[in-house]
Amino acid sequence: MIKGLLSVVVPVYNADKYIVSCINSILAQQVNMEILIIDDGSTDNSGDICRSLASDNQCVRYFKKQNGGVSSARNYGIEQSRGEFITFVDSDDSVCPYAYKTMLSLLLQDDSDIVCCGVNRVGNKAIQNTIIYNSDKPLKVSPNDAMYACLSQSFIGFTVYAKIFRISLFNDKPTVRFPLGTLMEEAYVLPYLFSRSHSISHTGEVGYRYYTRPYSYTTKPLSEECYAIFETVTRYKSILPKYYPGFDLTILFHWRVIQCINLYRTSLIQKCIIKNNVFIRVRREFWSIAWKALFSTNFSLKERLLLLETMSHMFLVRKFISSKVGKIVK
Repeated sequence: MIKGLLSVVVPVYNADKYIVSCINSILAQQVNMEILIIDDGSTDNSGDICRSLASDNQCVRYFKKQNGGVSSARNYGIEQSRGEFITFVDSDDSVCPYAYKTMLSLLLQDDSDIVCCGVNRVGNKAIQNTIIYNSDKPLKVSPNDAMYACLSQSFIGFTVYAKIFRISLFNDKPTVRFPLGTLMEEAYVLPYLFSRSHSISHTGEVGYRYYTRPYSYTTKPLSEECYAIFETVTRYKSILPKYYPGFDLTILFHWRVIQCINLYRTSLIQKCIIKNNVFIRVRREFWSIAWKALFSTNFSLKERLLLLETMSHMFLVRKFISSKVGKIVK
């Protein structure tokens, strides 16, 4: 481990249209760093581009591996990293100027183990530009507060991008690694990383640009993997009391309802209500908790109005489908 060095892990798979701008945004950061490009078996020109970037920049290291998915590539990057700190960047995103310098300065100033920044979600035709996971001022919070912020979808998100970690959080025994072959792998590791931290800081500034692409999770049709959201809730019910003593589990119910609404709205955008079996499962999950949520004091008036709107819309959609093609939604 090289003290003070930041390892930036960039998994790459068929990203030849975006990788140059991504790496250039990282190279512009004025910090002591190494950039680890993990080529996860790309079949386009990504490999040639990345090799050229590595030959032109001493701090860039290029690795080629057999395709195994983003979790496998991130784990490989962790194993190859030499820094005291580590962060992750998606190959089609970019880092805002001076973001890492600001983040590292605050991490050292607060003596924290993790530092976060806000995210500019750059939209497309379906999704508008929005600022997410941001705070209006610098913050230093406890692991419990950080986990609560993730579940309430406020100033910290279930992402490993837009965060810098001390590498010891991953490498201290037992080691923490991303699970293979699952969706929401970041939501899997973050509870363990937070629980190992003394404190988590937030810069109160936007430092990362997340680009919504046509093939991204938020815009592709629903698949069976989306149901992993509810499996995550079940898993959290068992691990949060163990790692976060006194944690208020009612926030899990809140998060579960909001995820149901998000998945339902995604299914509408993708026009996959009739075809996709996941919609049926989401609908059943939603109605199992909707009435309780509607009269819960843990939901704001705005959230309850959104919930009521979703309930009404879901009822009308079911009625319309039933009148046209029979009982498709059981």
